Amino acid sequence: MIIRPILIMLFIFSFTVSGADQQYETFKRLEKKVNIYFQQASLHEQLDWLGRTLKVKMSYDSTEFKKKKSRIVEKQIRGDQALYMILSRNNLAYVVDRAGVIHFVKPEKRSWISGFVYDAETNEPVSYANVFLENTSLGSTSDSSGYYEMKNIPPGLYRLSARLMGYRPKFIYLNLNSGRRLEIDFYLKTDVLAMDEIVATSDRERKIILPQMSKYTFGARQFSIVPSYGETDVFRTLDMLPGVVSTNDFKSQLYIRGGNSDQNLVLLDGAVMYNPFHFSGILSAFDVDAIHKVDFYAGGFGAEYGGRLSSVVDIKSRTGRDRWRNQLSLSPLSAKLMTELPLWSWGNFMISGRRSYVNGIAKELGGSVQPDFYDGITNLTIRPTKYDTVTLSSFYGRDDVVLQISDKDELMSNQNWCSALNYKRRFGERLFVKLNTSYGEFSTGVPDPLEKSKSKLNRMKDVHYGLGLNYVFSPGFALKAGGEYRESDIYYKTADPIVAEMIFDERVYEQAGYIQVLMRPGKWTFETGLRANRYAKNGGFMVEPRVNVYYDLYNFLTLKAGYGRYSQNLVTIYNENDTYNPVDIWLPPTDDLKAAMADHFILGANYKTPNFIASAEAYYRDYRNLTQYNRERLYAFDPYFVQGSGYSYGFDLSAQYLWKDWQVWASYGFLKAIKRLPFQYPEPGIDEFAPRYDRRHSLNVLLDFHPNEKWEVSARFVYGSGMPFSFMIGAYQRWSTFVINTPSDYVTPSPDDRRYYLTAIQSERDAFRFPDYHRLDISVKYTIRSGRVMFKPYLQIINAYNQGNVLYYDVYAKPHYSVGFLPFVGFDFVF
Repeated sequence: MIIRPILIMLFIFSFTVSGADQQYETFKRLEKKVNIYFQQASLHEQLDWLGRTLKVKMSYDSTEFKKKKSRIVEKQIRGDQALYMILSRNNLAYVVDRAGVIHFVKPEKRSWISGFVYDAETNEPVSYANVFLENTSLGSTSDSSGYYEMKNIPPGLYRLSARLMGYRPKFIYLNLNSGRRLEIDFYLKTDVLAMDEIVATSDRERKIILPQMSKYTFGARQFSIVPSYGETDVFRTLDMLPGVVSTNDFKSQLYIRGGNSDQNLVLLDGAVMYNPFHFSGILSAFDVDAIHKVDFYAGGFGAEYGGRLSSVVDIKSRTGRDRWRNQLSLSPLSAKLMTELPLWSWGNFMISGRRSYVNGIAKELGGSVQPDFYDGITNLTIRPTKYDTVTLSSFYGRDDVVLQISDKDELMSNQNWCSALNYKRRFGERLFVKLNTSYGEFSTGVPDPLEKSKSKLNRMKDVHYGLGLNYVFSPGFALKAGGEYRESDIYYKTADPIVAEMIFDERVYEQAGYIQVLMRPGKWTFETGLRANRYAKNGGFMVEPRVNVYYDLYNFLTLKAGYGRYSQNLVTIYNENDTYNPVDIWLPPTDDLKAAMADHFILGANYKTPNFIASAEAYYRDYRNLTQYNRERLYAFDPYFVQGSGYSYGFDLSAQYLWKDWQVWASYGFLKAIKRLPFQYPEPGIDEFAPRYDRRHSLNVLLDFHPNEKWEVSARFVYGSGMPFSFMIGAYQRWSTFVINTPSDYVTPSPDDRRYYLTAIQSERDAFRFPDYHRLDISVKYTIRSGRVMFKPYLQIINAYNQGNVLYYDVYAKPHYSVGFLPFVGFDFVF
């Protein structure tokens, strides 16, 4: 049922864009075949006939072109080939502007401009800056290394400008008449007023950038336009991307293109976050107002990232502003305060803190679960010289959840703390060096309802050191290289209800080195990398090749292909059929296990015009040595973990269109994921099944209307086909003791006898699927400002038409539903 509307939507999108993009239409018409027969016809006559035949517009001096005559006879030749033959005999070439008009220039007179865009204060490359020749259609966008280039520039006097929201525009006058290749670098200074979010944002700031392989870049603006559960959230925003699956409304863990949630690398200023959630997975741990940007890689990420199989969420915190600024926000879940201020002329400081008050509301309402959290992010940036930047950032978060599970309240607590120190140095114009060190601690405790001695406890301490350099040999050739060392102390204690107490207390080491080369020969771009990982405990030495290839078919259309190998050593204990996971439990692998591995294969294309960007990618992933906790463990000699394999494939489509005060974001993802895991009882074998996150179809549409600086209305519609699950078709009690490790199906006559353990009898694994999921969310914001003071109240409505989405089925096959119609109100106050 969903395929037909998706195809209709895609057809409408393609039809709308092709009708608006005259440049694309001109290129398509030039592909039409024609028969040429000119007997000493003038250049004007030849071009006039060709233009009328192909229905393309041309601009030239007809008086001069009438003097040149030639003879051409060709049958069934493409229009662009015919145009090339005609022009080459007259020492001319052609370019097509964005209006679809063909212009003619002398080849030796065309110029080429390239260079880099840097931040004047931090000396870091500036991505996505607009570099263009004013009053022309010629322009470019800087990439992740700050590089831009423009080719085939006709002779003339131009003003070359570099612009980006948040920076002061910079320009330079050029007189191009010699066909030279010019290298021009820009150093942009921060624009204090433009950096303030009170100011209306530009169209480019509103876009979600897709310049690279499987990569999306989000700024504060993008997070603010997506309706959320009362609190703007990083992971809930990423959930609208194709290939990204969230299994229900109460878990913000993400499953990317068939990978498990523990296969995502989450970084905050280079420090790894092992449990980046609040409310035990309902909300991510990051205050989006304290975040500068998020780079999200759904796959195919470069050699500088390692240790995870599936994706990368690279978060950069705010560095603070050049004037004192405060923001007070009140949402239905928490209250927060953020302060930014300059440190004279050599630095900036930012601190943000928030505290929830849901526990008080839950207590007044008599709830058996009373959650509470608080967190904070700080960023201290110092620039002792124009070549050096030192950044010290920290995060601390804590969850305390009161569980009324017995006569006495029990407390489930999670704690997350990390700190990262980054030093960056620019040597000359081409060499950048970065030193990074980070330290983090994560701990969680889950009480046992009967005995405190059986409570679960997980602690992790993580130390990391890294070195990286970036050397730009030329605008078309750059090198990245580096190395890192990581040491993790992991402790886990629990009581196995069948066998005995289980304790892990180990130290895990990891060393890695990488090299990556960027080359741009002509229309081609090659990103070739190699990463070497050594897992000291059991993984051995692993070599991971990675390569991404891009080809600029046209200046608006890029084809791409990628391959990469990835490995992962750490694992988590999880149950795919759990509706709600209290925490992620991280464990080191045992000695007999190999590190998990995955191969990514990607093919796709990017389409980009000033008002429309789109991406299409098909992918295949092959997983090996997937490690999972052994839930069949009955005897002391049974292993704690089992390893299996799997694969996933699918395709992702995404598009964003800007028109006046409107923007539309749409994405569709198709996914099929399969896992193969060994089982022991009743007879050894291999179980092949679709995991819980195997959502075959997902659709997201986001509509944003921003008519002026006061009003903004956005709406998001999400659809997802049903995900697999296993029914509990029965249960029995097994005899369990810590002395005699022999289970029995004997049913105890006394339900209070703790020697017996209730075990569920499941149907065939994931043999059923939930009903389809769909929901509409709406957000309305109004801004009141006076000078530098801003007050922004907002209303958000979740599940506007009160759709009953099934959350789970109980043992009696009765459905329990997710969030219904739910309105939220809140405000932001900036002063």
